[in-house]
Amino acid sequence: MSATATKSENKNVQVTLERSPGCRIKLNVVISPEVAQTTYAEALKSVGKTISIPKSKKNSTPEHYIMEHHEAEVQAEWRKILLQTVFQEAFSLGNASPLENENVKCDEIDNISPKTGGSLSFEYVTHPLTPVINLSDITLQNVNRRAVTKKEIDVALDKISINFATWTDVTNCPVEEGDFVILDICKADEPWNEICRNTLFQVKTGKMANWMRKSLLGKKINEFVKEISEPDYNQPELNEASFEPIEYIITIRAIKTASLPEITDDLARKAGASNLIHLKEIITADLNRLADNEVAEKLRQQVDTTLLSRFHFELPYTIVKKEKDARLHNAVALLEKQQSSQDTKKEQLAKLEKLIDAEIDRNLRLYFLLQTFARQHNIQVNSEEVARELTQLIMQNTLNLQSYQNNEDLKNKLTMQLLLIKARDYIIQHVGRQ
Repeated sequence: MSATATKSENKNVQVTLERSPGCRIKLNVVISPEVAQTTYAEALKSVGKTISIPKSKKNSTPEHYIMEHHEAEVQAEWRKILLQTVFQEAFSLGNASPLENENVKCDEIDNISPKTGGSLSFEYVTHPLTPVINLSDITLQNVNRRAVTKKEIDVALDKISINFATWTDVTNCPVEEGDFVILDICKADEPWNEICRNTLFQVKTGKMANWMRKSLLGKKINEFVKEISEPDYNQPELNEASFEPIEYIITIRAIKTASLPEITDDLARKAGASNLIHLKEIITADLNRLADNEVAEKLRQQVDTTLLSRFHFELPYTIVKKEKDARLHNAVALLEKQQSSQDTKKEQLAKLEKLIDAEIDRNLRLYFLLQTFARQHNIQVNSEEVARELTQLIMQNTLNLQSYQNNEDLKNKLTMQLLLIKARDYIIQHVGRQ
């Protein structure tokens, strides 16, 4: 996008607005003599209220005395009043308010005369020109809801059993069949892309992908495994033709053995159910809710894909830079921990930078599009919804409270996340289906 310019004026100012890539704005403002004189008179009056004129100067006019002894104060007050006045007039005419007022830069104010006016310029970053989403132009594909299977219920029961296990740490022996391990897993060529951290797995046929099980057997704590994934024929739903092997780095953080309780009414009561049948009913209901959520999430992904493919617009470069700097800082710290050559780290960082650029562009475009859509359709989030979401995250142990400086930051983030979800769901409810 090349720079574009538009002109507008009223009786007080003439404004030329120049837009540049990155939502940069430059406002060149010509100030009329009338505005300069009026604001100067206001400055004189304002300074006059803060000083007292000696009796010996009673034959002098107040303005004359003020200018003789307090000219610097008048000039400073005049510039402040003038900037505030011109600020609002110019932004209103240009219809491009600053994204952050404190980052507005003003030049050439020294060229303005209290009698004749003059010109100055403002430079800042504005909000993006977000396109309007027309719901009649969007059509989504229907998503079939999967049925809950007995296998899923059995897996859930196994997890509950594990929660009530008696654990023994293994310190001097390698991993054996049936052991439990706590693993960190990441992609070998993307060490910043953590698949999981401090996650519990059971090294047992049917409980873990066979290629991973074989690679872990015989390994010890703090050893890492570099292994390429293979199709798992224990999963009949796997489409081998679409399988893509990926090289992973797996780090063993702990090895444990467990004495698992039997899945009986006694276990069910420990889990809060009246008996095993009741527990299975609770699990089935939870799995059905999960299946419903999967349908909703797939539809939301369709909304995101549609919006991203149709709407392209400039993003504020200051926000893009802030996001990228933070992400790269964390990535560089993580790469430095890897046992790789400097050339390898340099290649990985270059690849990561491209991925970060793409992800930031995607996330920010969706953010601005959906936020604007929510405002246009009066979609809001109330405090009760935020409190409910916060409670669920705490109960699921998926929220790192230490990463937020204060509770208000957390509430603001959750509010925005819920708002964007509600905007997506509104779109889903009001568009056609195929």
